Amino acid sequence: MGGSLGFVFFVVGITIRLLSVTIDEKAHPFVRAASSDIGAFIVGAVAIPFVYEIFFRRDDEQEWHHRLDVLLDKKLASLGQGDARPRLHGHGRLTMSEKVALFQDAQREVIEVGVSLRTFVSYFDQRPACDFKEPVLELLRRGVTVHVALLDPASDAARVYAETRGEPRLGETIRRSLASLLALQDEVALLNAPGSVVVHLYHRLPFADIMMVDPETAEGRAYIAPYLPSGKRADNPVIEVRRRSDPAFFDAYHAAVVGLIAVVEDEQAVPVALAAPPDREQGKVGSHRTGGA
Repeated sequence: MGGSLGFVFFVVGITIRLLSVTIDEKAHPFVRAASSDIGAFIVGAVAIPFVYEIFFRRDDEQEWHHRLDVLLDKKLASLGQGDARPRLHGHGRLTMSEKVALFQDAQREVIEVGVSLRTFVSYFDQRPACDFKEPVLELLRRGVTVHVALLDPASDAARVYAETRGEPRLGETIRRSLASLLALQDEVALLNAPGSVVVHLYHRLPFADIMMVDPETAEGRAYIAPYLPSGKRADNPVIEVRRRSDPAFFDAYHAAVVGLIAVVEDEQAVPVALAAPPDREQGKVGSHRTGGA
């Protein structure tokens, strides 16, 4: 709409300018001069700036922002503080391919925290094995532990959260995800791989989707999508934080994750069905023993 309007102004201005040439200068000198000036004004002062604003300024601003980012990254790198700023991913949660790319860098531990983890589970159930399942199995073969934590569907927190969000079938969704994850856990146990899949149920109100890669190492990364009061959880912007460049920020969320799924000694934190196989050592998140395998 804006571009069409600018083009119309341009055509009108040129037309008036051309028509002014046909006016008899001797008979109507003022009309000819005025129409010529008006046409030139419409073209030069209205149409061209309008078109620039619509089509070119946005690109100029994006290019300026890009160059500024590059300049800041180079400056921070020269000071030994590269990637010091948390990065924002406004498109929402990480895609499957982005997660797989992160798996390739994992050395010890991957943590996935969510409410129902429906999308995460669907990558195993509904995608070709080569897209997601095989990269996860490769992690396990390298000795990486994969922790997945979802909301306990039988907890008061799940009931309150479902009512607040208007998701009456949330419990059913979580149970389906849990069944799929337990099946995956049993399948992985038969592989006798050095790594393992550890399933956790937590009992507190959810606060964010979180993915962490090697959180106890200097190269730890976290991808945090705090929950908003409304809208799809998948659309929440993601904050990328690296432990090396922002340890306080990173460690605060790592501690929150550890606290979320840590065993509460005076109550059963995880149902018996989630107990680790007797011949396998339970995994760890941070310095806390997990609530199950």
